[in-house]
Amino acid sequence: MTNIKIPLLLLLSFSFLIVSCERKFEYVSKPSSNPLLIEGEWLDSSDTIHGNGISIRKNKIAFFKNMHFTADQIHDYYIIDSIYRKNGNDQKIGEYLIIKEGKDSSIFEIEIRNKSSIILLNSKKDKLMYNFWKRIKFTPK
Repeated sequence: MTNIKIPLLLLLSFSFLIVSCERKFEYVSKPSSNPLLIEGEWLDSSDTIHGNGISIRKNKIAFFKNMHFTADQIHDYYIIDSIYRKNGNDQKIGEYLIIKEGKDSSIFEIEIRNKSSIILLNSKKDKLMYNFWKRIKFTPK
């Protein structure tokens, strides 16, 4: 019986050692250090003939069709970073565009964003690709 107790005791001690050495990690979200998209009109790369895309000014965004959108289609947006934190070290693992639409929100993963392209992934992981066109100055009517 003593022969069984010693290996069992060693096994329990070793298991405790492994568990106590385990590093803690967590996933957190925080506002992006680069919170704004480049202002201007971005055309949908899959449909440049019809003039569909997005218009961005400061922290406002509007999806347009045939180069047209209305005031009620303009929404606030913000960008958050998804962070993997382990033992106090942060690693950015994703970036998300959140568009506030009244009480609802639309969330897109940002795959790429630079001066010439924005690639978003919707909840189905479909790619929405936009290419920078130009910045139009709007004048009130």
